[in-house]
Amino acid sequence: MIKALIRIDLVKLSGDFPGHVCQTADMKLKQIADIRLALNQTQAEFWGRFGVNQRSGSRIERGQEMPLPISILVRLYLDGVIQDADLDKATRRVLIERVQRLNPPILK
Repeated sequence: MIKALIRIDLVKLSGDFPGHVCQTADMKLKQIADIRLALNQTQAEFWGRFGVNQRSGSRIERGQEMPLPISILVRLYLDGVIQDADLDKATRRVLIERVQRLNPPILK
Protein backbone atom coordinates (compact mmCIF):
# COMPACT_ATOMS: atom_id res chain seq x y z
CA MET A 1 0.00 0.00 0.00
CA ILE A 2 2.75 2.49 0.94
CA LYS A 3 4.71 1.69 -2.23
CA ALA A 4 1.59 2.34 -4.29
CA LEU A 5 1.08 5.73 -2.65
CA ILE A 6 4.73 6.64 -3.21
CA ARG A 7 4.44 5.60 -6.85
CA ILE A 8 1.34 7.77 -7.30
CA ASP A 9 3.17 10.75 -5.78
CA LEU A 10 6.18 10.18 -8.02
CA VAL A 11 3.96 10.03 -11.08
CA LYS A 12 2.31 13.31 -10.04
CA LEU A 13 5.71 14.87 -9.43
CA SER A 14 7.42 13.70 -12.57
CA GLY A 15 4.61 14.38 -15.03
CA ASP A 16 5.66 13.54 -18.53
CA PHE A 17 9.34 13.26 -17.62
CA PRO A 18 9.72 10.44 -15.07
CA GLY A 19 13.15 10.32 -13.47
CA HIS A 20 14.18 13.71 -14.73
CA VAL A 21 13.22 17.06 -13.24
CA CYS A 22 9.97 18.26 -11.75
CA GLN A 23 8.24 20.78 -9.60
CA THR A 24 6.23 19.57 -6.64
CA ALA A 25 2.69 18.75 -7.72
CA ASP A 26 0.75 20.73 -5.14
CA MET A 27 3.31 23.22 -3.86
CA LYS A 28 4.52 26.10 -5.94
CA LEU A 29 8.15 27.14 -5.67
CA LYS A 30 7.02 30.55 -4.39
CA GLN A 31 5.39 28.78 -1.45
CA ILE A 32 8.67 27.05 -0.63
CA ALA A 33 10.43 30.43 -0.59
CA ASP A 34 7.68 31.79 1.68
CA ILE A 35 8.12 28.83 4.06
CA ARG A 36 11.89 29.39 4.10
CA LEU A 37 11.35 33.06 4.95
CA ALA A 38 8.80 32.18 7.65
CA LEU A 39 11.44 29.88 9.17
CA ASN A 40 13.78 32.89 9.13
CA GLN A 41 16.42 30.92 7.20
CA THR A 42 18.78 32.01 4.49
CA GLN A 43 18.78 30.17 1.17
CA ALA A 44 22.10 28.58 2.17
CA GLU A 45 20.63 27.28 5.45
CA PHE A 46 17.36 26.01 3.99
CA TRP A 47 18.65 24.44 0.77
CA GLY A 48 21.92 23.22 2.30
CA ARG A 49 20.06 20.57 4.31
CA PHE A 50 19.05 18.99 0.98
CA GLY A 51 22.54 19.13 -0.50
CA VAL A 52 21.72 22.17 -2.64
CA ASN A 53 23.99 25.22 -2.61
CA GLN A 54 22.65 28.77 -2.22
CA ARG A 55 22.99 29.63 -5.90
CA SER A 56 20.98 26.60 -7.02
CA GLY A 57 18.42 27.21 -4.25
CA SER A 58 17.94 30.75 -5.52
CA ARG A 59 17.41 29.47 -9.05
CA ILE A 60 14.87 26.93 -7.82
CA GLU A 61 12.97 29.63 -5.94
CA ARG A 62 12.92 31.71 -9.14
CA GLY A 63 11.38 28.88 -11.14
CA GLN A 64 14.10 26.48 -12.22
CA GLU A 65 12.81 22.95 -11.95
CA MET A 66 14.08 20.83 -9.08
CA PRO A 67 15.76 17.50 -9.76
CA LEU A 68 13.35 14.73 -8.73
CA PRO A 69 15.42 13.51 -5.71
CA ILE A 70 15.57 17.06 -4.28
CA SER A 71 11.85 17.52 -4.85
CA ILE A 72 11.14 14.29 -2.97
CA LEU A 73 13.39 15.31 -0.06
CA VAL A 74 11.78 18.76 0.18
CA ARG A 75 8.28 17.23 0.10
CA LEU A 76 9.16 14.69 2.84
CA TYR A 77 10.78 17.43 4.95
CA LEU A 78 7.87 19.86 4.62
CA ASP A 79 5.40 17.05 5.36
CA GLY A 80 7.32 16.27 8.57
CA VAL A 81 8.24 12.75 7.48
CA ILE A 82 11.96 13.47 7.81
CA GLN A 83 13.67 15.92 10.14
CA ASP A 84 16.99 17.78 10.18
CA ALA A 85 18.51 14.97 12.26
CA ASP A 86 17.61 12.42 9.57
CA LEU A 87 19.17 14.54 6.84
CA ASP A 88 22.29 15.19 8.96
CA LYS A 89 22.73 11.48 9.67
CA ALA A 90 22.37 10.57 5.99
CA THR A 91 24.81 13.31 4.98
CA ARG A 92 27.42 12.09 7.49
CA ARG A 93 27.07 8.51 6.25
CA VAL A 94 27.53 9.55 2.62
CA LEU A 95 30.57 11.69 3.45
CA ILE A 96 32.18 8.87 5.47
CA GLU A 97 31.62 6.45 2.58
CA ARG A 98 33.22 8.92 0.15
CA VAL A 99 36.26 9.40 2.37
CA GLN A 100 36.66 5.65 2.81
CA ARG A 101 36.41 5.15 -0.93
CA LEU A 102 39.08 7.79 -1.57
CA ASN A 103 41.36 6.54 1.21
CA PRO A 104 41.28 2.74 1.21
CA PRO A 105 43.04 1.04 4.13
CA ILE A 106 46.69 0.21 3.54
CA LEU A 107 47.31 -3.52 3.29
CA LYS A 108 49.89 -4.96 5.70
